[in-house]
Amino acid sequence: MVSADSEDMSWESSEIDRSFDFMNVMFGALISAFLGVEFSKISMSNIDAIYVVAIIAMLGFLFFNLRSLCSEIVQSLETRMSTTFKIVSICSAFLSVWLFIKQLPVNRSVFLIFCIGWLLSVVVISLGMVLRRWIKFYD
Repeated sequence: MVSADSEDMSWESSEIDRSFDFMNVMFGALISAFLGVEFSKISMSNIDAIYVVAIIAMLGFLFFNLRSLCSEIVQSLETRMSTTFKIVSICSAFLSVWLFIKQLPVNRSVFLIFCIGWLLSVVVISLGMVLRRWIKFYD
């Protein structure tokens, strides 16, 4: 027999996954369009291409870790070691991406605006799920 709480958690889990997928697709499209326009204006060297590959890989790891961290927090499944590891990896990925972006001849202020918007959308999604979990709107 399935309890009402476990049904509720499965809905939250699927909803947060859908929300993060949508958000990552939207911001991924924005960032890729921005980088495409910026890189079409310059001639890239081989080292610049390596920087771009490193940025894309780090952003992928960052998105995955942030998604799983928020999902664990919403579901109250976090453990101290897992949470600490994910927070450290998220911070180090942001720092690495920023350091690599500084090496490229692109407009960093626009990229910073994209990052702030992406982080605010993570906060809004997570806050909505947390509020739904602890404030029973649908009872």
